[in-house]
Amino acid sequence: MAAAVETMMYAGNVPWHGEGQYVGDHDVLSAEAMKQARLGWSVNKTDIYASLEGGDVYIPGSRAMVRDSDQKVLGIVGKNYEPLQNSEAFQLMDELVEEGDVRYHTAGALDGGRKVFLLAKIGGYEVVPGDLVDKFILLYNSHDGSGAVRWLPTEVRVVCANTVALALGKGRGDGLAVRHTRNMKTRLGEARNIFGIAQHELKKREDFSRMLANTRMTDMEFREFSNILIPDPAEGKSVTRAQNNRDKLQNLYLMGRGAEIPGVRFTGWAAYNAVTEYVNYSRSSKGGQSNRFQSALFGSGEKLIRKAEDTLNTMLLAA
Repeated sequence: MAAAVETMMYAGNVPWHGEGQYVGDHDVLSAEAMKQARLGWSVNKTDIYASLEGGDVYIPGSRAMVRDSDQKVLGIVGKNYEPLQNSEAFQLMDELVEEGDVRYHTAGALDGGRKVFLLAKIGGYEVVPGDLVDKFILLYNSHDGSGAVRWLPTEVRVVCANTVALALGKGRGDGLAVRHTRNMKTRLGEARNIFGIAQHELKKREDFSRMLANTRMTDMEFREFSNILIPDPAEGKSVTRAQNNRDKLQNLYLMGRGAEIPGVRFTGWAAYNAVTEYVNYSRSSKGGQSNRFQSALFGSGEKLIRKAEDTLNTMLLAA
């Protein structure tokens, strides 16, 4: 499937890749989300043996993570690795709020079941009238030993591996990360505090976004901003590529997604949106669309977004 999606459910708009089970326009409770996302399976640690001429030899330090629904090996982990089952992940998300029920906007399995994500919507706000930004809490878990359990607040609608990477990249340092060790579930009990943390972090992003939308940006300021983000290469090298990329950024600033909404164009908010759209959809990448999003977590894309935030804060908001 596209974007490493194995199975998923979604409410609302169809994801960009067109995959997944549509559950209606309204978010659903955990039981329905787990059913429609086809996440009703569990994983088990099993012993590993090496097949040699003299017979099978037990490997004491490693275990295989095997999915019970199809006996698929999802990864090799250490003997002390503690799995978090999909049902437990939903239960922990359900416990985040003291009153009411958590409702899920998207959920699914990625990379052949090796990764699982749950996305719960917790509100939204308008940066300017007609420009709605949703607020979510993301739980991201791996069954292959590749990473910790992550909770974080995000404004990214997670629908695939690409947008998981973007959400994790933008939320780096926020939320909670717990390794798959024996005390994992004790640490995960602390996750109840994350709802308040998430609301606080998202409120800061809301305030930042609105300040950018209320700050006009001159043509000279945008050119300076572009040159800081995408500077010319060292002397003696061609500047054509850098200029082409700055031209892409300027086109997105003027004509990108949401630029037509009254109050957006020629503001710091338009400049910020141009950078995020450039990183996620327009920036050159050898691996195409998937690698663009992955770079938002692991590489230069994430750094560029962070640099844009710092630059806009210095140029427009700190003055």
